[in-house]
Amino acid sequence: MIKQLPPRSTLTWATLALLSACSATPVVPSSLVQARTAMEEAQAQPEVVRLASDELQRAGEALRQAEQAQTRDAGADTVGHLAYLARQRVTLAVDSASSRSGQAAVRNAAAERDREQLGRRTAEADAAGAALGQAQQNQATQQARISEMDSQLRALKAQPTDRGMVVTLGDMRFATNQSTLSADGEHSLSQLADFMKRFPQRRVLIEGHADSQGSSESNQRLSERRAQTVNNALLSLGVAADRLSATAVGETHPVATNATAEGRRMNRRVEVIFVPEDVTTNPPAPRS
Repeated sequence: MIKQLPPRSTLTWATLALLSACSATPVVPSSLVQARTAMEEAQAQPEVVRLASDELQRAGEALRQAEQAQTRDAGADTVGHLAYLARQRVTLAVDSASSRSGQAAVRNAAAERDREQLGRRTAEADAAGAALGQAQQNQATQQARISEMDSQLRALKAQPTDRGMVVTLGDMRFATNQSTLSADGEHSLSQLADFMKRFPQRRVLIEGHADSQGSSESNQRLSERRAQTVNNALLSLGVAADRLSATAVGETHPVATNATAEGRRMNRRVEVIFVPEDVTTNPPAPRS
C-alpha cells in the first residue's frame, strides 16, 4: 500500500529549530525541511519508486533547485516557493503511483473475469459437440453483436449518411474561437471510446467544423484544433491511433445558417464518422 504524505514533519522541524537556536548556521525554512522529509518518505516506498519513477525524478530535481537557492541565500520567499513546488511534485509522484496501482488492480480483476468467461464459453462449445450446433451458435453470436452495435449507435444518436454513420453529439459544440471540450463533452467521448473498444473493427473519421465568423484561414486552423482535440481525447481513452483520422473542414460544410447566433453555434462542431471498411476517409464536398 502506498503511504500518503503527511501535511508536515513536526518532529524534524522541531529538531531543526532547536539545533538552529544553538548554531550560527542560517535557519533552514520549514518548507524546505518538509519537502526533504516528503521526498525521503516517497523514496522509501517501493511502489512509488517503481510506478512513478519519472515524477519522482522531477521532484528530486525541484528539491535540488530549492536546496541550491538556500545555499546561495536567494531569500526566504524564493526558497519557500521552490520548496513548495518540490513538495507538490513529491505529492504528485505519490498520487500517480497510487492511481497506477489501483488501475493495475482493476485490469487484473477484469482479466481474471475475462479468463473465467472464456473458460465457460469454451466448456459450452465443447459440450455442444456437433459442427451444425457450433455454426448455429456462431451465427447467433454474430447476430447479437450486430444488434448490440446497432443499439449502441442509436444510443449515440448516429445518423446514416453515404459516408457511414455520423455522430454529432450536442455537447461537442464549441464556443466562438474555442477548441476546448466541456466536461459533458468529455463524458460523451468516454461513451464513444467505450463503443470503439467494444467493436475494435470500426474506424472513424473526425471532422472539425467552424462557423463563418473570421477569415477562412483562421476558421480552417480552428476546425483543425477542434478535430485534434477530439482525436487526442479518444487516444487518451485507449482508442488505437490507427483507428482514428482527423481532418479540418473549416467553414465549408455548415449544417445551419451562419446568419444567426444559434446557426453559428450548431456549425461550431466536430462530427465523428464511422467509416465502412470499403470507403475512403475523404472530407465532404463543400456546400454552397
